[in-house]
Amino acid sequence: MLRRLLSLSLLVAMASPGAVRAYTYAEILEIYRMSGRQLYRNPALAQAMRLLRESRVLYLKSADVAALAAQVERPEILAALATLHDAGLLPQARTSADTIHVEKDLLTAEPPAKKTRPIYRAGRVRKPIPFYELIDFKNYYILGGMLPANTELEVVTAHREKVAMVAFEGREPAYIAMEHVAELAQPEFRARQSPAGIVSKSRVGSATWYRAVHEYAPGKRASLSILWVPLGGDLTVRPYVTGAYDLTAPGPTQVTGIDDMAAESGAVAAVNGTFFINAPAGRGKPLGPIVLDGRKAWSYDEQRVLKMNRAFLAVTADGRAVLGETDLPTDGILEQALQGRLLPGAFRGARLRHLIGGFGWLMRDGDELAWQRYAGTQFWYTYYSYYTKRPQTVMGVAPDGRGMVLIAQEGLPHSSRPMSLPMLSRYLKANFPVKDAVFLDGGGSTEMVLAGRPVTRQEHNGAHRRNSTAVLVVPRENRGERSRGS
Repeated sequence: MLRRLLSLSLLVAMASPGAVRAYTYAEILEIYRMSGRQLYRNPALAQAMRLLRESRVLYLKSADVAALAAQVERPEILAALATLHDAGLLPQARTSADTIHVEKDLLTAEPPAKKTRPIYRAGRVRKPIPFYELIDFKNYYILGGMLPANTELEVVTAHREKVAMVAFEGREPAYIAMEHVAELAQPEFRARQSPAGIVSKSRVGSATWYRAVHEYAPGKRASLSILWVPLGGDLTVRPYVTGAYDLTAPGPTQVTGIDDMAAESGAVAAVNGTFFINAPAGRGKPLGPIVLDGRKAWSYDEQRVLKMNRAFLAVTADGRAVLGETDLPTDGILEQALQGRLLPGAFRGARLRHLIGGFGWLMRDGDELAWQRYAGTQFWYTYYSYYTKRPQTVMGVAPDGRGMVLIAQEGLPHSSRPMSLPMLSRYLKANFPVKDAVFLDGGGSTEMVLAGRPVTRQEHNGAHRRNSTAVLVVPRENRGERSRGS
């Protein structure tokens, strides 16, 4: 069936350029939404639309209707299409035969996360091929259309040696049959490493703040706010968590501004913290553990999240910072810390003072491609794609824990094109003396505050998103610190 469908689509596309067009699932839903009143008044139309929405159907318009009709295997689908077409609800379909039914095992009936290996290679389509879209909540594929020859893409993953997930510029990822991957060129995407793009700098106590506009490819520039912080002297770092999620000093606040967190804590600088639930129910709930002054401040104990082994930032009693990972809830983290088994490498046995977790790995032990070992487990594969370019907060730590870099990358319209996570990892490796690096929450959460004022511009020219956690840069001599901040 797969070969028949691919061959048919290719023949139609090559025989009549521009004649092949597929409805996307979003278009199906839009037709359903716009037809609500008519469907409500006519049960037969409502039943026909329901059948199409719940079936594995490709709406394909082609000049060769007879050839397409030969592929239809469910007569009820044709009948439903005819009913909707006669009522004028499928204006782009010329006949009820403009459809192909897709068997559930056309590509695979299993979720793409199973038995999937990352690739992350660039390529170019040499001839027209069909691509598919995954309807993840139904777990099946629909035909999305045809990829024209010379389309540039990135092969993100391979699944069961049958399906490749590919990414494009400015659109959602799609899927193609693996048999086409052999036809793709395989160079890796590489960011230009120099110059770093620093355009200005200023001092924030003993820390240094840089504004950078980094041209990582011809005509593509990323806008960055960078803070280099020496630790263990007059400055250190610690987490902040709002009162609704702080077991050590509970309060009513669920989410608030990063500038408000910094002002309450007397911080000289701050960035947004870990990932959190941004929904009305449980709004602000952090998706990582938090320890403040050696006590449990927050624990997210859902096993599915714990098994992701997301990274954490720990701060030792002498003010140094270290990045590690764990799959334990906060109680288990504290137990390991008491036994001196939590912190890695040279920090093993050091006394833990603060911790905040839930981050994603970028660099480990100087390897800027370490994120490939975590793609698909900590975060979905496309999160690390060359084409996933969004506002992002990242953090790197020096080998001895006495230096930290915090970067807040702005997004459109202020930046012509932000760097992807792999590019940010290479940028860190090329320009700062850090051994390990992670990414924090991003998108609308990305924000850096210095001396009480945001230095990053919000992506959509509105207010910055309110958060429930932050990473604060605080004076080390400030001992009158509250449990929520310092």
